[in-house]
Amino acid sequence: NLPEETEKVFRDGYFYTSDLAKILPDGNIVLCGRKNDMIKINGNRIEPAQVESAIKSILKIDWCAVRGFVGDEHSFICAYYLSDITVDVDRLRTELQKRLPYYMIPTYFVKIDTVPTKSNGKMDRNALPKPEIADIIGTYKEG
Repeated sequence: NLPEETEKVFRDGYFYTSDLAKILPDGNIVLCGRKNDMIKINGNRIEPAQVESAIKSILKIDWCAVRGFVGDEHSFICAYYLSDITVDVDRLRTELQKRLPYYMIPTYFVKIDTVPTKSNGKMDRNALPKPEIADIIGTYKEG
């Protein structure tokens, strides 16, 4: 009996939850992720779950997270992983280029020891540390 409150949570006849979804021709709804997780870098919209899925598949790991950073000079994506593995960044980028557009390829790959969480136990994406120049894992060779 509160029309103003009802109007806030319904959009186009659907209950608005900030989930990203698409309606299939048969009427089924496919959940694609969360709207508030969306990263926008240089005008490109990036769904972290898509990048995370590609990285997990290539590296054969269980957990990975992606966070976008927007600065005055440049914007970039950083991927985080927990596993004690050796990451060949050049190979990983080559494999990612086969699966994702260039703007979805992370600039940094950072190993972290623990996943930052909120008080409710969910991952706190905003608490993932900003990478430093030392975190660039690349193959720069002296010429």
